[in-house]
Amino acid sequence: MNQFLGFDEATNPQIRAADPRSASWVSANAGSGKTKVLTDRVARLLLSGTPPQRVLCLTFTIAAASNMQNRLFERLGGWSMLKDEDLRNELLALGEDRDSLDGEYLKRARTLFARALETPGGLRIQTIHAFASTILKRFPLEAGVSPQFKSLDDRTAGRIHEEVLDSISVNSPSTYAKVAAHVNVKGLQNLVGEIAGNRVAFASRVSEDDICRIFGLPTPFCPPETMIRDLLTQEDSDLIRQLMKFLRRGSKTDQSAAGKLENLNFSDPAIPDFSLLQSVFLFGAKANNPFAPKTGSFPTKKVRNEMGEINSRVEDYMERVSNLRTPILRAQAAAKTMTLHDFAHDLLREFEQHKSRVSSLDFDDLILKTLELLSNPETAQWVLYKLDGGIDHILVDEAQDVSKTQWNIISGIAEEFTSGLGARQSKRTVFAVGDEKQSIYGFQGAAPEKFKEMCDHFRMKYREAGQKFTEEGLEFSFRSSPAVLEVVDRVFEGRSEPGFGGATVHRAFKDESPGRVDLWPIIGEPEKPGQPEWHGAQLVPGETQAPAKLARLLATEIRRMTHPDSAESLQTENGARPIQCGDILILVRRRNDLFHSIIAELKSAGLPVTGTDRMLLSESLAVLDVRALLSFLATPADDLSLAAALRSPIFQMTEEELFSVAHGRNGKSLWSSLQERKADFSQTVSIIRDLLNGADRLKPYELIEHLLTCHKGRELLTARLGNEISEPLDAFLQQAITYDDEEAPSLTGFLEWSNNDLEIKRQLDQAGNEVRIMTVHGAKGLESPIVILPDTNERRPPQPGNLLLTEEGLPIWNTTMDSRPEVVADAIDRYAEQAENEHLRLLYVALTRAESWLIIAGAGKAKETSWHGLVEAGLLACSPKEVKVPELGGCDWPFDQFQRHSFGEWPEPVAAGEKSAAVSDSLPRWIHERAPKPEQPPALRSPSGLGGNKSLSTRKTTSSKEESESPDDAADRGTMIHLLLEHLPPGGGNSRRKLAENVLECAFPQLTKDRFLDAYREATRILDNSDLKDLFGDHSLAEVGITASLKGLSDNRVLGYIDRLIVEDDQVLAVDFKSNRNVPPSENEVPEAILRQLGAYQDALEQIFPDRGVEVAVLWTRTGNLMRIDPNLCRCALARSQAVQQKTESNGSIELDAFGENFK
Repeated sequence: MNQFLGFDEATNPQIRAADPRSASWVSANAGSGKTKVLTDRVARLLLSGTPPQRVLCLTFTIAAASNMQNRLFERLGGWSMLKDEDLRNELLALGEDRDSLDGEYLKRARTLFARALETPGGLRIQTIHAFASTILKRFPLEAGVSPQFKSLDDRTAGRIHEEVLDSISVNSPSTYAKVAAHVNVKGLQNLVGEIAGNRVAFASRVSEDDICRIFGLPTPFCPPETMIRDLLTQEDSDLIRQLMKFLRRGSKTDQSAAGKLENLNFSDPAIPDFSLLQSVFLFGAKANNPFAPKTGSFPTKKVRNEMGEINSRVEDYMERVSNLRTPILRAQAAAKTMTLHDFAHDLLREFEQHKSRVSSLDFDDLILKTLELLSNPETAQWVLYKLDGGIDHILVDEAQDVSKTQWNIISGIAEEFTSGLGARQSKRTVFAVGDEKQSIYGFQGAAPEKFKEMCDHFRMKYREAGQKFTEEGLEFSFRSSPAVLEVVDRVFEGRSEPGFGGATVHRAFKDESPGRVDLWPIIGEPEKPGQPEWHGAQLVPGETQAPAKLARLLATEIRRMTHPDSAESLQTENGARPIQCGDILILVRRRNDLFHSIIAELKSAGLPVTGTDRMLLSESLAVLDVRALLSFLATPADDLSLAAALRSPIFQMTEEELFSVAHGRNGKSLWSSLQERKADFSQTVSIIRDLLNGADRLKPYELIEHLLTCHKGRELLTARLGNEISEPLDAFLQQAITYDDEEAPSLTGFLEWSNNDLEIKRQLDQAGNEVRIMTVHGAKGLESPIVILPDTNERRPPQPGNLLLTEEGLPIWNTTMDSRPEVVADAIDRYAEQAENEHLRLLYVALTRAESWLIIAGAGKAKETSWHGLVEAGLLACSPKEVKVPELGGCDWPFDQFQRHSFGEWPEPVAAGEKSAAVSDSLPRWIHERAPKPEQPPALRSPSGLGGNKSLSTRKTTSSKEESESPDDAADRGTMIHLLLEHLPPGGGNSRRKLAENVLECAFPQLTKDRFLDAYREATRILDNSDLKDLFGDHSLAEVGITASLKGLSDNRVLGYIDRLIVEDDQVLAVDFKSNRNVPPSENEVPEAILRQLGAYQDALEQIFPDRGVEVAVLWTRTGNLMRIDPNLCRCALARSQAVQQKTESNGSIELDAFGENFK
């Protein structure tokens, strides 16, 4: 057995975790090689003989699945080409037993790549949603879904939400009205999205008694309005009216209170009336004793003295208001939650019915219906039995981000792994690798606590079954330098939050790699100078504001770092090298003003930058320009859209030119005025007219593509706006394709359909030599030599949405702060705690992306609880040094020095183009040798180009009109007849003629009516000839391409197209259409070129169909005569072509023979 001799303490845990003989649970720090361990395990599973189709790898994203598959294929493909010794070393490094590496084992390793490629459906490396989709499509009847269901995208789901809301407003108007009383239009849309995303919590109908119990209310439920009526009885009303008389004679405060009490609705009190009572008789939320009675403080002392005996009655009334406040708030929140559940019930029912009608499922449905399928006692055993025959090993990547529902699916599938009752008795395993510290997708349902919980679950299952279950921890980072890792450890030292319990320890595999962690001081806001009263608010962030200053400073510093004469370099395995823009990754928490300012400043500094990792189509100038033009094409009277399009890079009209066209047009449309100026703007008018002509007949995609390609719209937009417009334009085109597939296409409909913002997600993991800037969430799994965190000072407490969950998991509706009962307050506290924990985990992910150099910066007012404050505290524990700022050109540092923690010797400056001493100058020998001339592929000859005369020029059978036909016109006529015979059906009336016009109009835009009729009549005579019906029947094929090698030709490959091919069980007939005016009376007088062409067809078809007879024929379209040609005539003609070619190759002299050949 391999005892992992020669391996170190960093790789040994990886090898143990990848051992396929036991189930394994791996907790891995950032950069410790989680994906490598998983791919190693898959490779070893395949080496052990596991069929590829019985391995299931589940990942979090499509990009991660693709990356994992590429890594695995690269390794397996490499094995197939290695020598024995090299392959043996590779397998030993993987952890395989040396004694087992015999010739047969190596042979098996070399075949794994082919086996993986040939596996039906490919290796199952997919996201949990993709896997769920395959399960539902395999068992649609059991799952109760359509076998042809489609997955809804966000746009379609949003449109369905709108339609469902409209339906509820009609079918359940009272419920709709109750909900609408609490939210505006935007809030209602958000509420619908939250309900749809939390449908599991609404799965069962909750009774009023259950809601009363949760809010601590007695049953049956007493509405808050009833409680309020108890505060405004007739006796209470009389007391308040008496009090108002005294208040009107008091101070301004007393008079203000009287004004509020005048607005009370004594006859039918409601919630607003209680709010008035609170504001008058109770202290406010910010008082020392919030919402306590104003006993002894209200009214003012003078009024209290005048009130006499009713003063005590007023104070008693204050106590009653105070005592009823909590029950009323509870009842108010309970009533709101009851409305929420009624609305959610109607909404989800309508939503499910709508999706069922269109046979669609959203992403949540994929998971929920798969779980339902595996949980249903009537179907679960059957489904598990079928799956049991197909899955032996489950591997879960990024397991910390798997939701509770997804874990239930995984555990359901793995149920048989440890039961001993499965379809097979072979060893079957579960493997999971993750890191609770990197769980940052709580908004998508990630449950980091389930990582440990599921570990306990599977450990118990495997050990009860007497099977091996191992747990490994990967502490070594193969990514970051010791300097970065030490700061990370100090930042999270002593943290007890989930994922950080105990000592957080990271060990650097590259323990001698130099590194830096720089902490820049916070750039504060400048002091505001005195401004006159009339000075308005600043609508655009100024250049002197802190975020803008920080963005400009970062751009200047990056330009200094990457300058050819920079004093900064990076240490690599091959020695030091200059810093490049592609080495730098900028991470932000949100795409805020600072994010966009940094991109703008980098571009202004002339630095290559990838742009944003996500963008809305509505933010792309190129898409807006195209949409403006489309809006005009849909409505030519839309002057504003046309003006916007004319100013775009597509037409490049200046403001002065546009003004000259638009000014003084006396009520005419802008388009009319532009057409009158055609002489000045001929190209613009021509393009717009062409697009207007296509707007009614082309689909939206075709019209946009026509604009971007034929009229060079993409080229013009790219020249002005840069290469980054390619992705938004491609996304816009994809939208048009989707619209064409889903709707009846029209330009107006597309503009309305695509009006909602679509977010484009860009993959920036491989950005080339460009500065990358993205959110921390988007950078999960990425790394970079230099990482900059510029917005570490932002500390905005996360705000919950409409929905909150109680400890029991019941959804309740959020309330305002002033009317928040204990149950709501507790739920918000839990939400805030979870958000704070994820806030820390997000910082961990951000810090651990850096390999060598980490820069922390921030702008605004310093906050101790911000990321900047946390990093500063951790950095101080590392005893950092104060470093003077370097000199910058074009920008001054707002501080003189910053703190730096470093490790090792930073490499000396290396100028651009200069080699490090560690880089070898020796070049391989082949670099000095002339490259061999590439072998030219054999030329392809056309069967119609084998020489010989093509017509009977000696026969006098044509009219004078036909004689005047030029060779080009004759060729065009032949092409038209061929096209019509290819596309027109036999029989038919006006529809066939319309089709003929459309077919020929595309190929011959200037076609005259006479020429069209001439070709059309000749073609239809053929099609309507009953003697020729077999040529156009079910067994015939049109324009069949063939290629073959012909014996005796030096360039013996031919490529041709047979006009009509009839293939039967024992016979093949090839027919060539000829539109010659002179038709030979017999096969013996057929022109030589035609015989050679048919000979080539005959030879090729005899090779393709060796077991069938081959016939060739010519259909003379002028006479409708199908002339079958003797095979011997064709063979002799082809032989003559071969003889002529041989003589021509051996003789330079040229003579004309009887067949029209050039040879001597």
